[in-house]
Amino acid sequence: MTEQSNGNPQNPEGSIIIPELVRFPGDEFGGDPADINLLHRECKLLSMDTREGRAEAADAVNKMSAFLDELGYPAGLAANQLGIDANVILCPQPPDGKTRKVYINTKITRITQERVLRREACLSGKTVNGETVCYDIERPAGLEIEFMDAEGNPETQTLKGPLADIMWQEIDHVYGKTIDSTKGTIPDSRRLLKGPEEFSPLAREYKTQYPVPENPTWIPYSEYLNN
Repeated sequence: MTEQSNGNPQNPEGSIIIPELVRFPGDEFGGDPADINLLHRECKLLSMDTREGRAEAADAVNKMSAFLDELGYPAGLAANQLGIDANVILCPQPPDGKTRKVYINTKITRITQERVLRREACLSGKTVNGETVCYDIERPAGLEIEFMDAEGNPETQTLKGPLADIMWQEIDHVYGKTIDSTKGTIPDSRRLLKGPEEFSPLAREYKTQYPVPENPTWIPYSEYLNN
């Protein structure tokens, strides 16, 4: 773990302990079994109408923000990727990914009937050799979500394009799914790539080949889960 100054008046030392990233498969890293297990089960919903729930959310957001600041490039992150049992997501926002939005207690309500094929990697999927585990995943082209912001205010958002691609994976995380086992993963598509220089061009190629439809058909998320 590392420390980073956050200027939090509730922390007299002005620093925050940044948790280490939980990785899969766990046997490659020998991580804490409890943390690895957290990647494979549904995260706890936070009671944002209580002081305790809001404090728990703020603590998760502070640690996640510090981790992403240290990472140095735009990326989505779910709380359980840092061993935190909370339905909290941070996601970079358009147009440049420099700002992040907080999503708490996120759930999907509707998705598009149309699917797109994506090449996906995950921060938790880097191997001991520095290679990144990638999979082809067929997902709905768009999704509609309900969630709470950092203050506990309810929001809804309709997502398509790059933001939808990121949020699909992070929502999967808080519901205990990873890219090797989520709905739509093509098992024999597993590949190891050497970082962004190999992954990014391939990911862009998929997005060009399988564009998001302009006027998709929306259906309840439950229909997708039951098919």
